[in-house]
Amino acid sequence: IMTKTAAKLKKDVGQEQKTATILIVDDNEQNLELLSAYLEDLACNTIPAKDGLEALEIVKKTIPDLILLDVMMPKMSGFEVCRRIKGNPATAAVPIIMVTALSEIGDHRTRHRLRH
Repeated sequence: IMTKTAAKLKKDVGQEQKTATILIVDDNEQNLELLSAYLEDLACNTIPAKDGLEALEIVKKTIPDLILLDVMMPKMSGFEVCRRIKGNPATAAVPIIMVTALSEIGDHRTRHRLRH
């Protein structure tokens, strides 16, 4: 399903011209594929990463225009990845959208578990 805004963007940008590079970080392969397909349909370049460590390696080489970052991942939480990216002057200005399957991100126990 394509929104009106997305359809307009696709029409304005054109199929051949890629405009933004978006790093998608998620340990769920289906989420990576779905987000990549949707964003590529909107004429964006996508770079998939399966965990936070891979994402940090990618941003050392390529600074994306936007990062879609899963909150709960193995090896390193999305919050820790975000802190590291924002703590680096070279990548601090890159916008990050946190993505989660949690029904209530404000849940104290979940928040505590993600921080430690």
